[in-house]
Amino acid sequence: MSFSEKMKKIIKNGKKGGWTPLRRMARKRMSFPASLTVEGALIIPIFLYFFINMNTLFDIMRVQGEVEAALHQTGNKMAIQMFDVKYGASLIGMDDEMETSAGDLGTSILSTVYASSKVKDYLGRYCKNMNCVVGQKDGIGFLRSGFFSDGDIIDLVADYQVQPLIKLYGFDVFPMEARYYGHAWTGYRIPGTEEKKPEESSETVYVTRHGTAYHRDPSCTYISREVHSRSREELDALRNASGARYYPCERCRAQAGSGPIYVTDYGTCYHSSPGCTQLERSVTAIPLEQALAQGYCPCSKCGNQ
Repeated sequence: MSFSEKMKKIIKNGKKGGWTPLRRMARKRMSFPASLTVEGALIIPIFLYFFINMNTLFDIMRVQGEVEAALHQTGNKMAIQMFDVKYGASLIGMDDEMETSAGDLGTSILSTVYASSKVKDYLGRYCKNMNCVVGQKDGIGFLRSGFFSDGDIIDLVADYQVQPLIKLYGFDVFPMEARYYGHAWTGYRIPGTEEKKPEESSETVYVTRHGTAYHRDPSCTYISREVHSRSREELDALRNASGARYYPCERCRAQAGSGPIYVTDYGTCYHSSPGCTQLERSVTAIPLEQALAQGYCPCSKCGNQ
């Protein structure tokens, strides 16, 4: 029996008795390779999508670092130039009107346009590949940047969008931001050293080391004493300018001496030595408020002037 006759017999028997195990096995073998094809058709594109976009992720990180470096370079340059804008006019002797015009011109130069130009110039030299950025260099915006407000603060904000190499619905672009925040090189004011308005000059009064009164007149006889030398024989008849008698000084023991005595016009004691500490007056000038705070009372002679 030839091969063709055998195949016809098998097919004929299969129609009579249903599917044979041989035919069922052949059917399974034919469906198995088809399932691998379907799985491969689903998995391989997803794998390639994540693999390729993983490389794009590294590009995004690289570009982010370059943008931040560009902002840092630009911000530092603007901080240095701000010193020239703020103090240069006064250093070269401009008048107030010219100084104001120069300040306005400098502030306009150190603005968003200036920052954008410097950042893009830096990226053009050091970051050639920016395919992951929408619009590349021209897609970077600086609208949220602020300049020289709140104490000469420079706030550079770069906004841009990045995109994967292979886009999917819902995963097309992502917003990114880079920022530089710094202070212009114009100096800081140390806390607690703010300029104070000059206070109104307080009245000056004069006090002595051991005295209890303050004096408005520096030539008051109570603090500016004129010492006179007298003989002891004159003591009984000697009176001060107020008509009071003189008594011996307890400090220099004038009563025990035998030489001349020393008196003042308004004092009540006589002294055996012109160097007696009771004759000395160490006068200090202080503000009236301080004298009152320390308990000094006004002099009976010049305190009410």
